[in-house]
Amino acid sequence: MTTSVAIKVNRRGKVWPLIYRRRYPSGLASFVVDAGKQSDGRRIRRTFPTRGEAETFAEQRRTERANEGTMTNAVPWEIRREAAICAAKLSPYRAKLTEAVDYYVQQVLQYRTSPSVSDVIKRMN
Repeated sequence: MTTSVAIKVNRRGKVWPLIYRRRYPSGLASFVVDAGKQSDGRRIRRTFPTRGEAETFAEQRRTERANEGTMTNAVPWEIRREAAICAAKLSPYRAKLTEAVDYYVQQVLQYRTSPSVSDVIKRMN
């Protein structure tokens, strides 16, 4: 079963992600796929020896982006709204929502089922 993925075209008529040919000083050529920046600010850029391999990688990136969009639409609006509010609260500290949740789970939730100090003292006596 094949799935069709919408191909994003920018203002200049270029298809995302960009694929361009690069010629090195040695005379060798390669194909570079530039998929722009991720949400964490890192740039996705890969080099391939053939255009076919570059096209395959670009198609995988298109599929991933389409899947992320589908996944996002499946999240109820209440949760998206809450996530936006939480992200805004964390932004002055340059912290990500995932970091805050991981910390909360590790430092708070794992101790909710722990017995209280008074219960432990009673058991020891």
